[in-house]
Amino acid sequence: LTKKYELFQVVLDDLHRKDIQLQFKNEDLQSQVTAAHWDGSMDEQWRDDYLFSIDANLNSFKSDYFVKRSYAYTIDLSQATPKAVLAVTYKHTAKARDWFTKDYQTFFRVYVPAGSYLSKVTGAAKDPVFGEFLNKKYFGVLVHVPLNTEKTVTFEYTLPTNIERDWYDLKIQKQPGVNDAPVTVTVIQKNGTKETKSFVLNRDTIWSELQ
Repeated sequence: LTKKYELFQVVLDDLHRKDIQLQFKNEDLQSQVTAAHWDGSMDEQWRDDYLFSIDANLNSFKSDYFVKRSYAYTIDLSQATPKAVLAVTYKHTAKARDWFTKDYQTFFRVYVPAGSYLSKVTGAAKDPVFGEFLNKKYFGVLVHVPLNTEKTVTFEYTLPTNIERDWYDLKIQKQPGVNDAPVTVTVIQKNGTKETKSFVLNRDTIWSELQ
């Protein structure tokens, strides 16, 4: 019985971390999976600030194993139009090319609230593309990280002016299969006060629920 409970705990943790995702043909079962957020879907109902970043390996073999990511997000609500800065840092820890790894190349896409406007990108290999999907805006760039180097890609953009400021909240959704990414979020409130929280992104995370 103890072993079964331990196995249950492992599976439950993997579901919350999105390392396991479920899909059923049975609509009743699938509705329960969706309600528990175990289907890996994008949250279409969330109406406050939002981040969901996705990396797509482009012919880089198994280099993801050696790539460590970290994220720094700052949102300034004190301006007439809320301004956001997202910095994504990639550290390629492999030192030499072999059958398993080489320079890391990824198409990075970040989903943000609908109505956001991208003003500047630095560190990308090519100019950004952008569009709309499931009531979200997305920005996408090609990122190239050579072996044994570090690369930071920074997005500067504005949020829609109707974003809630008095009761600001943020949801960050985690990409399935990408774990242990350090995240630092800094919120500059309407009155200029600043609050910073740091955590490790291993599951979908909501700002207001962080300690």
